[in-house]
Amino acid sequence: MRKKKPVPLRDVLQSFVKKNKLESGLNNQQLLDVFLESCPQNIQKFIQKVELRNNKIYVFLPSAAARQELFYLKDDLFLSMKTKFPELQIEELVML
Repeated sequence: MRKKKPVPLRDVLQSFVKKNKLESGLNNQQLLDVFLESCPQNIQKFIQKVELRNNKIYVFLPSAAARQELFYLKDDLFLSMKTKFPELQIEELVML
């Protein structure tokens, strides 16, 4: 005696995200996840925190060697992020 048809969970979640304006935050988190996946394991060990603010990715690294290695890999990381998120514009990678 249902009056409504069942709605797929995917549609419910998409409407919830749109209604609460959570799309940009989810996109930012997905972008940071892609960034961390693209980093080699030896650099991931040293990353303390990653933030995305004002189209810049801030990476907190205590090791100078890891910072230098990440500097050399910066172009490859940007390329991998742009292939998965072509609409997002990342201007810079800031290592602190």
